Amino acid sequence: MEIDAIKIKELIKFHIELKIPFKMSTSNYTTLFESKYDYVHFLKNAQNRKVFSAYNKLKANIQQLPKEVNMKFIKYYQTNFKPENFYADKIYQVDIKSCYANILNNNNIIDKTAFDYLYTLEKPERLAAVGMLASKKNVFEFDNNGKCISHEVQINPYADYFFYCVQETFLIMNEAKDILGKNFLFSWVDAIYFTGGTTQADKVIKYFKDVWKLDATFAILNQFEIEMREDFYRLRYIKEGLPTFMNIPTGESKQKKQLVDFLLTYKHKDLKTINNNFKTMNNENTKD
Repeated sequence: MEIDAIKIKELIKFHIELKIPFKMSTSNYTTLFESKYDYVHFLKNAQNRKVFSAYNKLKANIQQLPKEVNMKFIKYYQTNFKPENFYADKIYQVDIKSCYANILNNNNIIDKTAFDYLYTLEKPERLAAVGMLASKKNVFEFDNNGKCISHEVQINPYADYFFYCVQETFLIMNEAKDILGKNFLFSWVDAIYFTGGTTQADKVIKYFKDVWKLDATFAILNQFEIEMREDFYRLRYIKEGLPTFMNIPTGESKQKKQLVDFLLTYKHKDLKTINNNFKTMNNENTKD
């Protein structure tokens, strides 16, 4: 069933009143409640069924990584901003299509069945399915008085496959940055932003296709503006007639965990279990 905060609270209250020990396991995607009398598995929403199916197909015949993950390359963005506000009538964006899925496929890490199934999903579901490879689970065990007696964090054994995608995407973007030279403005996950006109866009798109076998989309962003804030850059622009906003941290280290969580839960609501008093937070929508 879908995650229901009221139902979870009722289960907790019932077990405490009857002094029945229980265990709860929570991740970005599920909550599992277990006891001698109950076994209830909550999904975040109905779409998770497709995401879980894709995730299971990814794991089914997954192959060894062609190289180790180097954590110094686990970066999600780069900037070439000056320490001042900036405005341009237009800039350009090139965005790799289904980047993570294609990296896994092009390196023969997943089979055709898994790759083809991923392509039947919408972009948010594709990214969530790949993100599940790096999901982590918090397991809480409670005694018959409702006191938490243990807490264990379980890391998905396939986590390196997700971070391999992050690593390779960063290396690809880093080379594209070098191609653009002084025209480079910033990259964000699998998209790169720059000045210099469509000639520069053609160079980047050709590089993605010829070297990495990756297709990409192209967009013009109008009225592009960067405003310096205390610890982030505030970006504003018009894309396809719609105002768009982005915040990019000025320093990566303190934002890295937040960005990893964003990648793993892209456009999906999340229920987080907090503290030993069994309080739950309100569901949140994360927007790109």
